Amino acid sequence: MASSSQFIYFRSCEIALLRIIHWGRLVVRMIYAIVCCLIASPALAAQTAPAPTATPAAAAPAVEKPVCRRIQVTGSNMGKRECHTRAEWRVIDSREDPTAARALQNRPIGS
Repeated sequence: MASSSQFIYFRSCEIALLRIIHWGRLVVRMIYAIVCCLIASPALAAQTAPAPTATPAAAAPAVEKPVCRRIQVTGSNMGKRECHTRAEWRVIDSREDPTAARALQNRPIGS
């Protein structure tokens, strides 16, 4: 029969092994990403930029800056961060507003 101190020792060894495996996977992913970047960089450098045909101010469309919001995820203590442009947020909010208003109207009084 194993004593509680042996159980704690084995559990701590198991946790240490899981941490080593986790960091090993992260290192492999980082090495993979670096290798992919090194392989892609000569191909990207070989591409030639097209000659501009219009003035730079007229050719560059206005790029909207993304707006990020924290979204509460059901069943989780951790929030999720979503980033969209202002136009996309307007569409999302317009879809959700009628649903939320209907839910508030249909709730029982006094709850």
